[in-house]
Amino acid sequence: MCDCFWLTRNLSAAAMETYHVYVYTGDKFGAGTDANVYIVLFGDNDDTGEVWLKTSKTNKNKFERKQMDEFVIEAVDIGELKKIQ
Repeated sequence: MCDCFWLTRNLSAAAMETYHVYVYTGDKFGAGTDANVYIVLFGDNDDTGEVWLKTSKTNKNKFERKQMDEFVIEAVDIGELKKIQ
């Protein structure tokens, strides 16, 4: 008789989601920045933590006056979006 057993557990990675973030820079004098910018998405279940907006899908020079930049973020599934910081 054997008094031993094995317990196996299937640990899978957290569910991932793709988020599209659109940033519109204003048309006022001096609008735009060359600063490093990050975003945090908060949802029902989780948050993304700081995600740096590095590469715009729409413009080579991001965050310029009177332009729209699209960023694609791969992050954990946060559930329904509740807040953006």
